[in-house]
Formats: sequence, structure tokens, C-alpha cells
Amino acid sequence: MKPKPISEQMKTLDKQELEMLESVENYEWISNYSSLDQFEKRKRELSFAAHNSIAHHIIKDAVNISININRKELNLIEELALKEGVSYETWILNSIYKSMRYAR
Repeated sequence: MKPKPISEQMKTLDKQELEMLESVENYEWISNYSSLDQFEKRKRELSFAAHNSIAHHIIKDAVNISININRKELNLIEELALKEGVSYETWILNSIYKSMRYAR
């Protein structure tokens, strides 16, 4: 599906999103990084996490499954996954692998 033009997308932004966009355009955001080296290190970490996340989804003979989980538990899983720099799907898959190793 082709994305909508920016002008159409802008119409869907709420007040908070418009204020945030304006503050970014006015250069009101300050970097958390004190040096270029620090930024590059974090960039490498995130790139590595993204690569690992993608690699886990390219599994030969993979089978898709569906599970039902309540919103509160999913929110917690998403927080934990974010801390590790992976998607929540990858985090769940990693947790299953860890459980299987300990069960042996």
C-alpha cells in the first residue's frame, strides 16, 4: 500500500504531536550525547540490536503461532524488550529459548 502524502498525514496529527513537531523544527531539542564518540557507540549498539532482531525472524522452517495475552502483561514485555534493544516478539522468542535451555 502506497503511503499517503505528507500533507494528508499532517491532518491526522493531534495537538500534542503538532506541538512536538513544531519544537523539533525550532531546534528546541538537545542531544543526550556529550560527544560524537558516545553517539556513534550508541548507534552501533542499536544497529546490532536491530540486526539481531531481524536475524531471529529469519529462521529456517519457522512456524507462526498466536497467543492471547492481556494488555498489562504485553506492556511489561514491551518495556523489558525496549531495555534490551529488541522487539517484543524477539524478546518473547528469546525467553522461550532460555526456558527451554533451563528445562533440559
